[in-house]
Amino acid sequence: MSIMEQVFQFVGRLHPMLLHAPIGLLIGLVFIELLSLVKRKPLPREVRGWLSWLAALAAAASVGTGLILRQEGFGSDTANLHQWLGISLGSILLIAAGVQQFGRFVMYRAALVVAAALAVPVGHLGASLTYGEGFLTEPFFPKEKVATTSDLTAPPPTTEYAAHIAPILELRCVGCHGETKDKGGLKLHTPEAIAKGGDLGNELVAFKPDESEIYRRLLLPLNDEDHMPPKSKPQPDAAEIETLRAWIAAGASFTSPIVGSAPAAAPKTAANAAPAGPKAADPAALAALHDALVHATPIAQDSVLLEVDFAAVAATTDDERVAKLLTPISGQITELSLSRTKITNSSMKVIAGFPHLKRLDVSNTAIDDAGLAALAGNKTIEELIIARTQVGDIATIQTMSSLNHLFCWGAKLSTESIATLKQNTKLVVEAGEIQPQAAVEVEPQPVLVAAAAKPAPAPAPAPAAEPLKPINTICPVSGKPIDMNKLVVYKGRVVGLCCEHCAEQFLAEPEKFADKLPK
Repeated sequence: MSIMEQVFQFVGRLHPMLLHAPIGLLIGLVFIELLSLVKRKPLPREVRGWLSWLAALAAAASVGTGLILRQEGFGSDTANLHQWLGISLGSILLIAAGVQQFGRFVMYRAALVVAAALAVPVGHLGASLTYGEGFLTEPFFPKEKVATTSDLTAPPPTTEYAAHIAPILELRCVGCHGETKDKGGLKLHTPEAIAKGGDLGNELVAFKPDESEIYRRLLLPLNDEDHMPPKSKPQPDAAEIETLRAWIAAGASFTSPIVGSAPAAAPKTAANAAPAGPKAADPAALAALHDALVHATPIAQDSVLLEVDFAAVAATTDDERVAKLLTPISGQITELSLSRTKITNSSMKVIAGFPHLKRLDVSNTAIDDAGLAALAGNKTIEELIIARTQVGDIATIQTMSSLNHLFCWGAKLSTESIATLKQNTKLVVEAGEIQPQAAVEVEPQPVLVAAAAKPAPAPAPAPAAEPLKPINTICPVSGKPIDMNKLVVYKGRVVGLCCEHCAEQFLAEPEKFADKLPK
């Protein structure tokens, strides 16, 4: 991605922040006009002019960034309507500012009324894009839960697609390729959407997995910008990739019956029973998390799988609270952060029983080798963060077959242990090593000669070694210019810091500062 593309994307993502400015100014202008009518004392024309033009400019900025943000893949009818109503709202605010400039105060006030009325559907549609359809009215008109193939209460699926493919796509893909967001013009939430394809047109080629982008991109290196899902998202395991390949190779049918499943007569025991698909979490359990100020949100629209983060209450979270709050939703948790909490090894025994857990963050906790041992043989966790823990043994880590990303800076792992882990080509290890800067120049070796001897010609100086080039010039921690002697490697890129203190903070929590780095 070029610098211009990065800047373009950054500007678009300012939209959720900027959109509140014109709405707030509009509400203020309407209130001022109502107050002036009641008190029969109009606002000074100059002040009214400044405020109305400020509202118009804020609306223009919101519309512009929104149009840029939409390039990331919002292609639904809801997005279309939100876009055009937003443009209309910005246009009316611009008209309002213009007519008041010429003293047409009746037209000005009428424009404000129209703009205020229009702001309601614009905001409602924007919320629907972010939180799902009917978000505003849901407290009064709760949605009926739509049965899915992953719901334990739903009838058993009868097709290969419904039984094996749809759950994979829901878990790995629909967050960016779903009903309201379609990156690359591609939606994967229904058979009709999959068959329609996206901008490339060859996302799914029946009988030819290697020519199908939906499969081919899964096999690209994790650092390849075309790799899907993006490296920042949980990755499919080998079994899921093979299931998708086999389905495409068999013709990618949406109606063919289930194949390749266990014989119906085979008894299910604790040893051979496959984990059941997740059902929706108990509303009471979610309410308890909300009341405890624990962040819990679905990983994608209409998904029952949850991302849970205890950051807001880390200082008061212990083993008892973790067990009480998480046990009722253990079947829905796929991403869990317990960083900086007061948990001990006891909580790891609880976590080990979460059947769909893909990402676990226990950094800056008291977890040690005995606690991590509870995860021995785990087949679901793909990203593990044990930074600044007491973990020093890699034996358990080596048994986690699905693990593809490990963050372990500040842990007790030895240099030899880290080197051993890095021999696994499928595992990306982020150990936070500070790379020494290459020498800028090499001083020639001194030559000793006798006093009467003719001085020997000095050897040609060695060529200067090329210094490491950091991706940034401003420290992401302090905002100050970087020191070329304070360089670290993060996710394969050289990052510059301004001092040892900032380097220590960055290595402790790199994700906290990652947004401040060039993309």
